Amino acid sequence: MQDIAHFDPRPEWSTEAYYVLSYLQKTASEYLLFGDYEDALFNNSARDEFSVRRPCRSNCIVVSLGDAPVTSEPAERFLGYLSGESEPGDGMASAYPLTFEILGGTLRRSFPSEDARPEDDYVAAMTADQWRAGSPAFADMLALSLGRTSLKGAPPGELAQAAQSFDATQRVLALEALARAGARDDMKTILSTVENDPPRGGELHLRIAETALRLGYRAEAERWAERAHENSKDLSLAVGYRHSMQAARILLRLGQAARARSFFREALEGLTRRHDDVMAKASAEAFAIALRHPVFLPIALGSGIDKGAIMVAAKSLIRSIARKVARKILAA
Repeated sequence: MQDIAHFDPRPEWSTEAYYVLSYLQKTASEYLLFGDYEDALFNNSARDEFSVRRPCRSNCIVVSLGDAPVTSEPAERFLGYLSGESEPGDGMASAYPLTFEILGGTLRRSFPSEDARPEDDYVAAMTADQWRAGSPAFADMLALSLGRTSLKGAPPGELAQAAQSFDATQRVLALEALARAGARDDMKTILSTVENDPPRGGELHLRIAETALRLGYRAEAERWAERAHENSKDLSLAVGYRHSMQAARILLRLGQAARARSFFREALEGLTRRHDDVMAKASAEAFAIALRHPVFLPIALGSGIDKGAIMVAAKSLIRSIARKVARKILAA
């Protein structure tokens, strides 16, 4: 199965990837990250006589479901909603649903809004409303990280201790969950763990930096932002430029404007050396950051990115501001 998991193992940022991974975990199905198989080949010198592959690992998994895999048919009401024949309501949940129903609970919003991230539906559908000790499913840890559920009945220190045996991705999710709970001292435990056993990939490094900064661990935030930038320079990484730009924003918040500008410049220089279809989208992302942080604007304007994207970024920024203002007005 393609487009499921990258290294570390980091899932694809897509609803179907989360759904598949959570299904496999909740049904105790066997699966192999193909990236791990590739690592085994490289580590035993099996490919020494062949040309070097690009450094990105496969995002495929190999699945063994057995003779009688667990299946679940969608509820009839949900099928009716999908076909436009009925309105959202009760009775839509199935054993492995992708609906807005949470087990026994109610979400803050029913369906994705325009600016929602794709994991919201997955988290909404697949998590219980309480963290389960032992080996939590990926869905449970993601739900804690995103604030879709809370550590009810489980002290933060218990999660911090359990995270010592988690994989790198779930450790980062645990770190984010503890930050949401304001458990600063327990966060320190996981920060020490990831320092001694660092994850791979700029994305996880960036998330550690953002979480550390949120609760005032400035030195750790700086260190992980630097790692995120250094591990995102490879031009074969689809969104490496994005991690570097976000790392630049973190340094700017830390008061290191000169280094922030350097990171941002290097991200755009790497972007202009690429020869693929990412330029239009990436240029809009760069100008979106530059318009919010004018210290980066001269760099963006002087780079080789698509200058026409500044209008796309400006319109997006205006819509974002309008939505925030509207929410505040409605809340008042």
